[in-house]
Amino acid sequence: MTDNNEIDLRRFFRVIRRHKVLFSSVFVVIAGLSVLYALSRAPEYTTEATVLIEDESSDMPQRAGGAMGMMMRTFSIGGFGSAKVDNELLLVDSHDVLIRTVKRLKLNVSASERTGLRSLTLWDDSPVRLVVPSVLGDTLLPKNAFRVSVRLHDGKADIKVFRGRIFKTVYAEEKNVTLPATIDTRFGQLSVVTTDKYSATADAMVKFSVKSYEMVADQLSRQLTIDSSDKVSDGISLELSSSCPARDRAILDALLDEYNSKRVERKHKLARTEVDFLNERINQIFAEISESEKKIEQFKTESHFVSIENEAPILLETSLSAHEELLNARAQLIYCEQVLKSLEDNPGALLPAYSTPGGGDSDGNPMVTTYNEQLMLLAELRRSAKPGNHALHVAEERIVDMRNAVITSITQTLESARRIINERTGIVGQMDAQLGRLPKYEREYVKLSRDNLIQNELYVLLVEKRESALLRLNSESSLGFVIDPAHTDVKVSSAKSLMAACAGVFLALVCCIGLALLLMRRGNTIDDPMDTRRSGLERNTIVMRSGNTGDANRVRAALTAMDKSDVIAVARLTEGCDGAVDELIKSLRRAQLNVDIIDDLPSNDLMLSAGYSSRVKACVNSGNRVMTVVPDGGAICEVAPVLARENAVTVLVMASGALSRDDFDKIADGLDRERLVVVIASGSNDAR
Repeated sequence: MTDNNEIDLRRFFRVIRRHKVLFSSVFVVIAGLSVLYALSRAPEYTTEATVLIEDESSDMPQRAGGAMGMMMRTFSIGGFGSAKVDNELLLVDSHDVLIRTVKRLKLNVSASERTGLRSLTLWDDSPVRLVVPSVLGDTLLPKNAFRVSVRLHDGKADIKVFRGRIFKTVYAEEKNVTLPATIDTRFGQLSVVTTDKYSATADAMVKFSVKSYEMVADQLSRQLTIDSSDKVSDGISLELSSSCPARDRAILDALLDEYNSKRVERKHKLARTEVDFLNERINQIFAEISESEKKIEQFKTESHFVSIENEAPILLETSLSAHEELLNARAQLIYCEQVLKSLEDNPGALLPAYSTPGGGDSDGNPMVTTYNEQLMLLAELRRSAKPGNHALHVAEERIVDMRNAVITSITQTLESARRIINERTGIVGQMDAQLGRLPKYEREYVKLSRDNLIQNELYVLLVEKRESALLRLNSESSLGFVIDPAHTDVKVSSAKSLMAACAGVFLALVCCIGLALLLMRRGNTIDDPMDTRRSGLERNTIVMRSGNTGDANRVRAALTAMDKSDVIAVARLTEGCDGAVDELIKSLRRAQLNVDIIDDLPSNDLMLSAGYSSRVKACVNSGNRVMTVVPDGGAICEVAPVLARENAVTVLVMASGALSRDDFDKIADGLDRERLVVVIASGSNDAR
């Protein structure tokens, strides 16, 4: 890593190169195991089924017309039934439906047979079948799941009941038994029976796995893929992949069947509840209708009221007729009183004429008319006849008789008119009172009729709903219409095998990279110039191999290439680097560079003294360079002020792989990197 947290790939590949055998072995082992696992997997087939969710209600088409409904369906996710499809999706994927499917197919007992490296799941092609107690699927704990192996040979069978794969716990074992056979275990009696695929000459190993219903339902939930078929459709697709297509088809068909059964049960339950409520309500409404009809009957009986439409015209006509008769009777009464008054006040006067209302003058009383005629005749006789005339005498007697007859008739008519007036006055009052009460009767009758009408309409509505509920109660139709029953794709699905192989290769690469990083972390020492990159000294780092004068000359060239300096400070950071210091001195002398060596200082503190400065100046004044060997190279930072004052060139010498990078960073901290040379002493002549 650098100061910017960058990985130096050169160091990474150096580790790979140095340990290529280890990394190759790790990669080959892990990748080979994954490829072997992928090749040993049984071929998988994908089984699919599709169910359409049909909407039984017709409210939506009534609320939205054809064009509007089509547009709403087109631009909505899932159409009108999106929410319903989501609800049905939850129901299909519910735990209860899965449990029903598992119990129906008895999936808690699964059979498999190993062929070579592959383990194939058996369904209806198994030669034997394991029968377990039915209660075991509900009561078996996950930790108590067990296996049963049946070894078929020579018409016999070896049966073993155990738990575990590597460290097995055997519960029961029987050998050389004849099938069908029963074996007693702690879980109850287990029976192994033959199927139509069994052959007495068969030589096979069939293993049964016995689990609880809950465990199998949980596994099936993880294996099933249930989702909407399309965003604009109301379908649900189911998908299941395994090495046994027959088992998958049976599971999907049973799952859809159990879903429809659960949906039908739900519909029947709701319909039964609705029917019970409607029956109770209908009986209650029928009683209320009967009570309402009794109230109408009682009202009509007490008020003598039948129908206002039929009764009002009759009452009105009767009232008008009675008014007319009463008017005529009063007119007759007045006339008769006038006649009597005329006869009493002036017996010889003419009587007034009488006509009925609406009639002519000829409608008068004939006796009054005859009486008036006789009076006029008597008046003529009196003008023409002499007193004592016999005709006059007869006429006067006739007038007297007629007057008595008129008085008698008028008196009878007067009594009749008074009687008629009394009668018609009562009838008119009765009719007027009856007509006056008609609005009240009508309001009360309308109220009673309205209540009765509402009750009848409600009764009809409830009866219709009960019939509809009875139809649903006896209907076996469900919302789920199976478009495609379970069918298996003819192509083998190699996705999981390929994924396993790729995952193994990826895991091998990750392990190799992790191992390389671990080795880089553990071997975090300075071996090459690249190891000093983090300190910014890679260009100033030189590897000096033992016995190689060229490397020493490279160090000398690096020193002389720097600005002129009379002082060279050499710090030995690790042991085993004295040879590199000697070769450097020899190289300087071969170049006829006079060098005075100061290597007798016991500690770094003396380099800070005035005596040391005097010795350095004396050497420099004599025209020689001074090479100071720092007594404690690891603490060179203590004399950094002296080196800076003398404008010295510093040489850090260390043995290859003897100093960690972190320790080197601490030592080089505080030194002038522009006047610093790093020497890595290597004992090998081969380039690293």
